[in-house]
Amino acid sequence: TVAQLREIREDELRHLLLLNRAITALGGDPTVQSPCADTVQVASLGLLQVLTDPRTSVPQCLQAILTAELTDNDGWQLLVNLAEELGHAELAAEFQTALAGEETHLASVRGWLEEHVLAQAQA
Repeated sequence: TVAQLREIREDELRHLLLLNRAITALGGDPTVQSPCADTVQVASLGLLQVLTDPRTSVPQCLQAILTAELTDNDGWQLLVNLAEELGHAELAAEFQTALAGEETHLASVRGWLEEHVLAQAQA
């Protein structure tokens, strides 16, 4: 599991760099905080609070991470669709690769959550 978490961390860094390159290539500034980014940041604060609260159990943390992974998956799917619709086939392919990684993350988190919930139910 530690190796999987490290791989997820590395994937997330690659995804950040991909988005940075894509925004720059399309003529944008990846350092600008858009109104949409502000909204996502506010929504994410609740997840961060769950993860950093010392009273939060491992399954509760995994539930918060599951929420983030579901959001990531939908976000990457939207980016794939937008890139395809706007004629950026190469970018769409890169986004599809990122989406495949996010789908793996989602499956891992779902599995970990199920394991912990079942272990608690049997205790």
